[in-house]
Amino acid sequence: MRIAAMRIAGALLLAGSLAQAQSTTSDGIDAFVRGDFARAADILKPLAESWPPRDHVAEFFMAALYESGQGVQVDRIKACALYARARQDRGTVIGGEAAGLLQSLQESMRAEDFRLCTRLADIGFDHAFQPVTFMLDQAYWVSLDLEGATVNYEGTEKRTDLGLATGGVVFLPVEHTELIQAGTRRHFLEFSTWLPAANRTWVLRWTVFEVVRHDLISVTSAALLTSAAERPTDAVDIRSLAHLQIDDRGDAEWVVSTPNEQHSGRIESDAERQERNERARARQAEYAQVDWTRHSDLRRSPALTYADAQGCADIFVYGWSTDRTEAIGIRAGKESLGLSTTPRTFDISRAGIEVLVHVYEHAQRSSPFCTDVGGFGGAEETWRATRGSATIELSQSGVVPRSPHAYRATVRIVDAEFVNAAGVRVQQRQAIALSALVGSVSGGDAR
Repeated sequence: MRIAAMRIAGALLLAGSLAQAQSTTSDGIDAFVRGDFARAADILKPLAESWPPRDHVAEFFMAALYESGQGVQVDRIKACALYARARQDRGTVIGGEAAGLLQSLQESMRAEDFRLCTRLADIGFDHAFQPVTFMLDQAYWVSLDLEGATVNYEGTEKRTDLGLATGGVVFLPVEHTELIQAGTRRHFLEFSTWLPAANRTWVLRWTVFEVVRHDLISVTSAALLTSAAERPTDAVDIRSLAHLQIDDRGDAEWVVSTPNEQHSGRIESDAERQERNERARARQAEYAQVDWTRHSDLRRSPALTYADAQGCADIFVYGWSTDRTEAIGIRAGKESLGLSTTPRTFDISRAGIEVLVHVYEHAQRSSPFCTDVGGFGGAEETWRATRGSATIELSQSGVVPRSPHAYRATVRIVDAEFVNAAGVRVQQRQAIALSALVGSVSGGDAR
């Protein structure tokens, strides 16, 4: 590499303005000026490359050493990253010189090298990430680098930024885990990263993605350990703290087992994800068709047909009509009724079950259920179920990634009679079936 003589000369001239620099930094600059570049690099390197960035003077001179190859091997990307940091010392000679040198380097660098330069300036030099490629099948692979992932599937490639390269991060080796579920191979990538926290502590975070065709689907993320150290250790047995497996029901699941946290969660299948996405698209399409200006007769009888369902708590399931002018809410005591994965049928008139239908004058843009936000406009008429039967079935918990306490509640109502405040009665003519996620999340479907 050609030595940028003028730039080094500029660095030497700046040595006279170091009165505010740390004494150790001054020692490094003295060695630089004397031409003892190896000694200068030994002193300046830990100061310039520390996290968080603290010493812009050390960054500037260490950048000059990397650019010229004096005392260290030439590394234009590291030089670029250190100039990028040093220019943050705005309003000083160091900051101004660094900005000019950074621009000159950018003009002579490939776009991908400059992108890596700016990434190193943001996250630090000690990230320890090792690029790796995993073969998933014939002509099916995923290649990981500091900036993200490239998936090759059926002859085409897709690039994804995983957002894991953050300030001060230190990576442990990435793991590829394959699980066989009902004869289907599922591929997961496990990232373990130390992240800097307050008071010189580090938090070990475990993050899992599933590779599905061209995409990397987020599965879960959990904090596993906290360590107080200048630099975190790589001698960690991740498998003793978190892992993936096939559970007793034959489903894929993640398991976290630390001194402070022990729980697991089911990982939904590709088919389930597609079904959920399709429900969301259908919900948006129906929402777009609603006439929000229409006025409906508040004294009308409820239609008792619902196309959408959601839920919350333990348990509350509610459904909406397609025109958003009618809703049904079903509240059932999970413990008092002894609800479980075995379907049970109850008389609606008994204690522990409440079924209310809400009829509105205008379509409701927002739901008044499962929220603390009030102020939903327009009058409403309430109809209470006084007889009929409700069959309720719960799924196993852990059906939603990152929501270990969520489970699905399926409710079927038949032969119900509803009455309003005026004593008017309406007989149910067709079954109402609602299925929604409850517990710690909201979402679901009606059928």
